[in-house]
Amino acid sequence: MGEAITLRRGGGEATYLRSETDLAMAPLRGAVSADSLPPGLEAVPARRSGRLGDLEVFSLERPEADGIRDLAGRHVETRPIYNTSDDGVPFLPTGTLSLRFAEDVSEAEGRQLLSDHGLTLRKSDGDGYMTVWTPGDAVMLCAVLQQNQAVAVAEPDFRTPLTRHAGPLAADTRLDDHWHLRNTGFHRGYSFGFEAGADARVRDAWEMLDLETLSIPTIGVVDDGFDLEHPDLAGKAVEPWCFETNSADVSPRARGGGAGDWHGTGCAGLAAGSFGGGEIVGVAPWAKLMPIRMGAEFDDLMLERIFRYLAAKGCWVVNCSWGPTARVYELSDRAHRAIADCVRGGRNGLGTPVIFAAGNAGSAVSDDERHNGLAAHPDVIAVSAITSLDRFADYSCFGKEIAVCAPSDGSGWGMTTADVRDDEANGAGTSVRGYARGDYFQRYGGTSGAAALVSGVCALIQSVAPALSADQLRALLLSTAREVGPRDDYDSTGHSLHFGHGCVDAAAAVAEARRLNDVGRMPVG
Repeated sequence: MGEAITLRRGGGEATYLRSETDLAMAPLRGAVSADSLPPGLEAVPARRSGRLGDLEVFSLERPEADGIRDLAGRHVETRPIYNTSDDGVPFLPTGTLSLRFAEDVSEAEGRQLLSDHGLTLRKSDGDGYMTVWTPGDAVMLCAVLQQNQAVAVAEPDFRTPLTRHAGPLAADTRLDDHWHLRNTGFHRGYSFGFEAGADARVRDAWEMLDLETLSIPTIGVVDDGFDLEHPDLAGKAVEPWCFETNSADVSPRARGGGAGDWHGTGCAGLAAGSFGGGEIVGVAPWAKLMPIRMGAEFDDLMLERIFRYLAAKGCWVVNCSWGPTARVYELSDRAHRAIADCVRGGRNGLGTPVIFAAGNAGSAVSDDERHNGLAAHPDVIAVSAITSLDRFADYSCFGKEIAVCAPSDGSGWGMTTADVRDDEANGAGTSVRGYARGDYFQRYGGTSGAAALVSGVCALIQSVAPALSADQLRALLLSTAREVGPRDDYDSTGHSLHFGHGCVDAAAAVAEARRLNDVGRMPVG
């Protein structure tokens, strides 16, 4: 690793290690073929190691090989790569940074500071914040700016890969397969691996509802791609948007070798699959779906745009069954504020609950070795996973950040949900798209699945009590959760590092929401 630079970021600190062997370059055009290396790299052992946005990442065999960065920089755009740990996950400075001057800085002084550092104003973000662009290394520049008393905030925007937290790939005719909605102890012809009552009490909640009086919530699902013509999702989508292509096309993309954007369809099915549409049903089957596609990587500006879009379009609850690939990811001030503003100011001021999967690393969400700044955001509801036996799923992340847990795989039994439909191949059978052949997948899981269930339960609660604020809904969700796991795993406040405040209980939550709604009083968050 090269130079270590510590920056203030999102209310904390993050250390970025400049890679001595990796660098990013613009895609090759013109006379340079797609299979050749940029000018100057031919004489140096190097290989392509992937892409981040519009740039290709190259790994050099020896550090800073004979000033190769400078040589390549004369021919193509180059940018440094940083890491936050020894996991090798790249962080690419995009060239933009979030900047806010100290309160006593005049407009003229601010313009001069921008000029002195070669910064170009891209946009004003409100509350004194602005997005500016630098042609140089934004990390190095922010290290300098943070030492300037005239600067209150200076944070580089990064692009980095994300990881979706699905489990390992391993009349609704499949309703009885849905042990996570009601676990009878016997499903799919087996009793092994099931324990009666190890579920989210969803079918019990349905039995309390008068469908004619329910409000219709909208669940925002931020993910990779969505098969919106799947029979269990058809007709549900409102305000779809792809932040990778800046279009309304959120359909799944195949990536070769059987891989593709299959994850979002499964999450959407678990949360909101329709009654009677196909063969499965979600937790809140009458809810609308706001599908948000973001591709295989994200950056700080994209996060800000996504959460401001969800808030502006009136989303009721947001599901995020993904997280950073990097072992250490400190959330930027820009993204932190956008999530907080969504939670506190969405739905015309009631607030929009944001659900994040805790992750599948089997480790703490945040400790001396790891930090997931998304799941650790104080305003989100972080969800861990338990199994069809009411036991903690050993892959699930844990920690003080966990609000609740929910059923998922881990005991050998996953959840059945919608899958991207296979393509018909003109007279030659079908080409398989999705996780499995056919339109459904029986082994969906991970904290992705658990988070999707919690998002659906939030929508159930909102269906009954639409005037609940995000803080009130969170308080209700936690206070009605059922205790699972060993009693001594919980502290004096009723919180467990593994299970949060317990397993989400849709029946208890809906019953309490109905009671509070009937008497016209809501819990204080």
